[in-house]
Amino acid sequence: MQLILQENELLDCLHRVSMRFKIDENLPIEIATLLEENGYNALTVLQQHLCGEADTSIAIICQREKRALVTLDTDFADIRSYPPDS
Repeated sequence: MQLILQENELLDCLHRVSMRFKIDENLPIEIATLLEENGYNALTVLQQHLCGEADTSIAIICQREKRALVTLDTDFADIRSYPPDS
């Protein structure tokens, strides 16, 4: 059996492999499960024993791990504190 991927399927696979998420403590851990079931790499703040850590610490850890933070914490929306390019 020969496996042939269309270009868009291959790009989708590569995109999913490269997407890494961290789910904040203010969201259900099932979000991480849902992301993982759909091919994404997801960790929770709870899994990493980071509950109660300062926002700045969470942001630094996400940067170091190259993860996008999924959160309901509106403090992260302040681009003066958390500029998009950082």
